[in-house]
Amino acid sequence: MKSNQTKQPLYSDNRAYLWLLISALVSLLSGRWSFFLASWIGPIFALRFLRSKRTGRGMLLLIVATYIPTLIAWYKMTAFEMPIYPIFMLVNVVIASIPYLLDRWLTPKFAKDGLTTLAASLVFPLAITALEFLTMTGGPLGSFGAQAYTQNDFLIFAQLASLTGMWGITFLVAWFASLVNWAWERSFQWGQIKTGAISYAVIIVLVLGYGAVRLLAAPEPAATVKVASFTAESFHPEELFPMVSTDLEGFRQETTAIHLKYIDQTLAVAGQGAQIVVWPEMAGSGYYQDVDALIERGQVIAQEEGIYLAITALSLFADEDRTDENVLYVIDPNGAVVIEHVKYGGNMVEGTLLGDGVLQTVDTPYGKLSGVICWDTDYPTVLQQAGQMDVDNLLSPSYVWPEIGTMHAKMAALRAIENGVTIIRLEDGGVSALIDPVGRFLTTAEHAAGETMIFEDLPVGSNATIYPLIGDIVGLLSILGLVVIAVWAIILGRKAKSK
Repeated sequence: MKSNQTKQPLYSDNRAYLWLLISALVSLLSGRWSFFLASWIGPIFALRFLRSKRTGRGMLLLIVATYIPTLIAWYKMTAFEMPIYPIFMLVNVVIASIPYLLDRWLTPKFAKDGLTTLAASLVFPLAITALEFLTMTGGPLGSFGAQAYTQNDFLIFAQLASLTGMWGITFLVAWFASLVNWAWERSFQWGQIKTGAISYAVIIVLVLGYGAVRLLAAPEPAATVKVASFTAESFHPEELFPMVSTDLEGFRQETTAIHLKYIDQTLAVAGQGAQIVVWPEMAGSGYYQDVDALIERGQVIAQEEGIYLAITALSLFADEDRTDENVLYVIDPNGAVVIEHVKYGGNMVEGTLLGDGVLQTVDTPYGKLSGVICWDTDYPTVLQQAGQMDVDNLLSPSYVWPEIGTMHAKMAALRAIENGVTIIRLEDGGVSALIDPVGRFLTTAEHAAGETMIFEDLPVGSNATIYPLIGDIVGLLSILGLVVIAVWAIILGRKAKSK
């Protein structure tokens, strides 16, 4: 094998630019137009193109071709506005190209008699799984943009998350693309590809069989709880928060008026039989003294009405030398604050106090209850605690913008599958939902369509899963596997050069 084979094309393909075009067009089916098959199809053609070009030129063209459609597909889907947005997306596209670069560098080293071995097909899935695990388990943006979230609509396949977390899904989707390319090199001749094809088919059949059984055999709940979650008034922090420094008194009047609307609505649904009442993120926000007064009022209401009341409030301290705090308060029917959870997700972006990431729970007549806030739900490693502590119902009050609402709700659904918990997701500005332990949306309310209330009987109970018990072992193994296969490839490459 020539020493420069990792730079030269692995093979000639006069349709290479057609494959690049297809890959670029499929990239449009991400972000707001997310389509589950796109994640299976797009990498096939990206890998085919890259392997048919010199490494440097091919990588540059792939990044450029991917960047433009990705920029379009994810517009207004991130927390960043112009002019930061295009820079942020460029960085993401470059980082996302690393598995392709590793595949292009390592795959040729497995060549034998002009064709790569089946082992070479593991480079790409190990690389992409390891990269996502390293960047998305503790990063400031959580797991936003992870490949696994594209598979929510493929619910039978998404059940794999209950065993492996997101990482098994990412690996199998990526392995499909590299296996197709491995078979493509052999012109799809069955005699040469049957070992790889049958092996992958068996794995997929087992995964889908498991998913089907899990969906069909999900235990029937023994009881229900009446849940009310609502947006009494849409919150507009971009209008209200600047008033803290320019018109503090006006800010306090505006926010306390919002508090009163939520109190009135709470009393109304409690009178109609609600047992758990959840306000969205930001609903209780205000000057810290007003927030304290609101929580005291909430304690009285919860005790008088005999309800569990969840209030999320961002306390602003104005001229005080203290970091703003975004906190979920859960008050029980005795009027006691039994959960006081400080938001930990996205605090670097939002500039709020960093929570400790430790979930708090409370035993209720309706099962074990816990709660997080919006962005917190994007951290699968932290949310493992819900499964480990046998949480039945997980509150996830949120504040989002319309473009991201559906995607963020689907991201929460994967947490339900991973941990076997029921999620009460209330999104001011997005899609509120009650999600069962296998990721099914029991009911939804689209804020953009004027649907601001969920008032439903929610099945009580959880569904034990493996993932919280074994943790992120699949993600860790992907890193180990990538190191092993990289060392193996380098050894093979040096042996080839010495011949």
